Amino acid sequence: MWKGATFAHMYRINVSDICLFVNPNGYMGISSTLELGYAIAKEKLIYALRDDSELARQSTFFKVINSEYPEEIVDYFLNLRGEK
Repeated sequence: MWKGATFAHMYRINVSDICLFVNPNGYMGISSTLELGYAIAKEKLIYALRDDSELARQSTFFKVINSEYPEEIVDYFLNLRGEK
């Protein structure tokens, strides 16, 4: 198992204001779940692309964007910042 990716993601969580979890079809694996827990501990706002069937994870999402199209995702965050 390569630990470098997990530590790199934790660093990015530390320096971020929000976290966007890419969870196609609502799937979130073990590593992403670990990173989600870390983001919760760091009190980050958590966004996800899709709803999660696991209630424990779903309840931690600040907002579910319900899109997997990059343009829509970028537009969503630009609108939040008042830039669009």
